[in-house]
Amino acid sequence: MNVKRLGSRLTIIAVALESARFARADRYEATIVVRSAGTLARVADDGTPESALVQGGGLVTGLSYGVLNWLDIGGEVAVHVTTHATYDTATLQVLGGMQTGELSRTTQLAHVRAGATLRLGVRWVPTLYIGIGAGGRHRSAAQLRTERGVFAPDGQDSAITPDVLGTLRLGLDRRLTRRWSLGICAGATAYYGVTGTPGVQLLEANMSFAYTWYPNW
Repeated sequence: MNVKRLGSRLTIIAVALESARFARADRYEATIVVRSAGTLARVADDGTPESALVQGGGLVTGLSYGVLNWLDIGGEVAVHVTTHATYDTATLQVLGGMQTGELSRTTQLAHVRAGATLRLGVRWVPTLYIGIGAGGRHRSAAQLRTERGVFAPDGQDSAITPDVLGTLRLGLDRRLTRRWSLGICAGATAYYGVTGTPGVQLLEANMSFAYTWYPNW
């Protein structure tokens, strides 16, 4: 009986030491991740009180470093593209006069952001990310469709404008090996136009693929 108890205790200690070894490694990990994103965006525009809900997609790449066992810091680069947004009622200036009709255009978003990721767990790793950043938003030239035809509203040409943004993201990673991980996450990003461009709110669902190494080892 004593031998069995001793064997059980040694097994428990070995498992604890193995878990602790992985947990300690988190502090020194550098990780590069690639995420593919499906998105749903609420896009506001000039001359209309309504917002359009549009689908889209994107790609995110990031690099992070574990400063604590449970905390990473890092940076990301993201690009998102939306489908055509349509607004049923918009009033804009056309050739110096006001016209009301259906407004349509597309939006593309590119930005960089810095943030922190709270990490819990060993092989299954829940995550919470908070980040802030800046970038550019490209809006295609607007088209205003009225009973008289299709017009290009004054001052609504294709343009790139600056944004600041904030991101919140929840995820779950699965550590496959010491180096490779797969993950899923869902997040929300709010874009604010620095020059007064109407805002964008973006929801995204991501699948990620990550590689980890230990630069200080």
